[in-house]
Amino acid sequence: MKVTKSLLFHIYVSMPILKQRSSAMMEHNKEKCMKEKGLSSEPVLIQSVICAKEVKLVAHTKTELKVDGCSQIQFVPDLMTTEIQGTLLHDLIILQGFIKGSIIVNNQCIKKITLPFQEEIKCDDVCPGDTLKQTIPTLKGVVPPQIIPCEEGSYSYVVFKVILGLQITVIREKIGTVAVTIIGDVDENRCNLTSTPPQIICYQETPKHEKPKKPKEPKKKKEESKCTKEKFKEETSCFYSHKKKKFDY
Repeated sequence: MKVTKSLLFHIYVSMPILKQRSSAMMEHNKEKCMKEKGLSSEPVLIQSVICAKEVKLVAHTKTELKVDGCSQIQFVPDLMTTEIQGTLLHDLIILQGFIKGSIIVNNQCIKKITLPFQEEIKCDDVCPGDTLKQTIPTLKGVVPPQIIPCEEGSYSYVVFKVILGLQITVIREKIGTVAVTIIGDVDENRCNLTSTPPQIICYQETPKHEKPKKPKEPKKKKEESKCTKEKFKEETSCFYSHKKKKFDY
């Protein structure tokens, strides 16, 4: 059988189409099977684990102490003072922090110091937008103090070291689908609720041919003038004087 260029081109073009049809057919059969079982494919928000590791943190520092070769030196860490801060970069996790403790020399507390630490952990596919979770750190061990004698004087440099252990997990939120049986909504009327209740305004209508009545003003009492009173007195006195003259004979 002779294979031509047109036939090869036809096969090359039709391959993606066949793959799409095959995946669509598989999806259709899957949905049909789920329906027969009474299941439904629901989108859900899931937390995908990108990286999970057990990490060891080495905290150490150097300080000056007045000790001799016979001195008993001990460092007692305080786990309650441990602080850890994590930073996510591309494919890298950085843990920084410190732990505090006390220096014991010959069964006496000399002073308290702080031991810092920084650790870089490589994790593939980690991004700055992911979420870092960590467990409570545990004490793995305390390294015996290392004494470095000085050339001059009675003071010496002493190195203190503590090893801590914890579990870190990097999580990323993703959207997936699960096959579940839907029983019903918790609130069937959640989409039918109105945002604000309707306002009801009540008012009284005034008849068209009737004008609103004005309130009556109280009537003012008329005050009698002085002239009227004096005139009344004159007329009264004149009447009585005339009547007296008529019967006086």
